[in-house]
Amino acid sequence: MTRRLLAATTIALAAVAAAGCGGSSKLASGDIAQVCGEHVTKANYDQLLNQQKAQLGGKLPKAGTTQYETLKQQIVSLLAQKAAYQHKADQLDIKVSDKEVDDQLQLIISQQFGGKKATFLKAIKKQGYTEEQARAVVRFNVVEKKLHDKIINDVKVSEKDERAYYAQNKASYATKEQREVAHILVKTKAKAGAIEKQIAAGGDFAKLAKKYSIDTGSGANGGKLTDTKGLYVKPFEQVAFKLKTGEVSEPVKSQFGYHIIKALKPTQPAHTQSFDEVKAQIAATLSGKKQQEAVTKWVNDVKKECVDKAKYAAGYNPPGTKATPGSAFTKTS
Repeated sequence: MTRRLLAATTIALAAVAAAGCGGSSKLASGDIAQVCGEHVTKANYDQLLNQQKAQLGGKLPKAGTTQYETLKQQIVSLLAQKAAYQHKADQLDIKVSDKEVDDQLQLIISQQFGGKKATFLKAIKKQGYTEEQARAVVRFNVVEKKLHDKIINDVKVSEKDERAYYAQNKASYATKEQREVAHILVKTKAKAGAIEKQIAAGGDFAKLAKKYSIDTGSGANGGKLTDTKGLYVKPFEQVAFKLKTGEVSEPVKSQFGYHIIKALKPTQPAHTQSFDEVKAQIAATLSGKKQQEAVTKWVNDVKKECVDKAKYAAGYNPPGTKATPGSAFTKTS
């Protein structure tokens, strides 16, 4: 759920810092923001700014420039959102054990750093993270995962919904008449005739297709392809669907050249999958859609409840909003 607002890192860690514990609804000394009782401190901000500096090669945009102000607001926005999510996690009594953090870190080290912790530590140091800060990021990632799981836990899809979806999208579950065939495509009638004679004399169709067919896509596969009615040019299809299984055609002229066609299997008639055949697929589709809607609604609700009503110190308030009177800070560093 956390947006990646800062430059992408080379490890699977979202660029977030730890906000202070909730409590007072007022801006305390050292706060740059207060979000639903959670205190976002100047230390939080500086930590994330320093990490961003490391990721930019040790140089930040000049203070006062548009680039610097944009970066500052991205950091403040990310910290405010993180604080709001932590507030909700606390309300839901979501806990993360040290073992869960250890397991997740080990997974990251195993998957992305060849199982070498030293390589991992070197990478995070280059990005401006200490091991403790990296653990804090991983801990919050686990919090977010648990929040997500709670949000989608109650999402259900009824069979009534599934049947309605099937009725609305029935055409997408229909397959046209089709047949497995093989062909050899050459440019001239004379060449096609010579190949036809080789086949009649017992030549291997697949080997001849690999050797002579100018349709390199199917030729490499012995000329095999599946002709779905309406997919190929009419002269080809008129013959492909009339041949007996195992029968080889005479040369057939099309806009691409001359085809020698072999029917490999019987024609499969047009078919529409039944509701029961696609029920599981529909359930997965609808469940995914409803889960995403639930997450989006939750994110928007939290934004309205916490982020939009947050208090900010002067110099840290988002554009178009006012700072809280008497804030501790009047400028940024």
